[in-house]
Amino acid sequence: TRGRRLDIVVEDNMRDTIEEALDAVDVAVRLPDVGERRKRVEAAIELLKANGAATPTREYRYALAYAIYFHPDPVASEELADRVEKLLLSVLEEQPDDCLSHLYLGHNRYDRRDMAGAQAAFLAARECETDSYTRTKVFEMLACCAVAINGIGGALAEVAAYASYTESVDSADVWPSVLAKSIFDALRMERLEPK
Repeated sequence: TRGRRLDIVVEDNMRDTIEEALDAVDVAVRLPDVGERRKRVEAAIELLKANGAATPTREYRYALAYAIYFHPDPVASEELADRVEKLLLSVLEEQPDDCLSHLYLGHNRYDRRDMAGAQAAFLAARECETDSYTRTKVFEMLACCAVAINGIGGALAEVAAYASYTESVDSADVWPSVLAKSIFDALRMERLEPK
């Protein structure tokens, strides 16, 4: 599932709440109806706030950031992105080697077009121990940042690193959808720019 990390050491009731909220978000992000997706993500956020705001553990803050990250509200997107950034940075202050917090911090910055900040977060994630699926996403996003920062020609080393890594693991999902879009967008922009 997307970014789920349940190596958490918290009271059982909070663990159940976090698992329930993360499961709800994982289901919601796959829904085609934006209104239903918004309703379910907001319910997960409210569940977390109602049960963990009094004692905001690292795990709670990660789960809340994860839920907010997937909120589909374009009107409040800057405010939500700021909240995600602050929550994930607070997690990383407490546990600097939290790979998924680095990963979602990178995604959040990438979505905001802060490519240098995204790249730094993905580089930090690459240094952490994690599963092969997450590491595959990290390599993909590093290649995306390189395309955005350096153009396609300047990103070949990162694209090659991604390809090399994916060939070395048995990952369930190695189709680089974000990288494919990044390269397509870069090619389109190169054709539009005057020579």
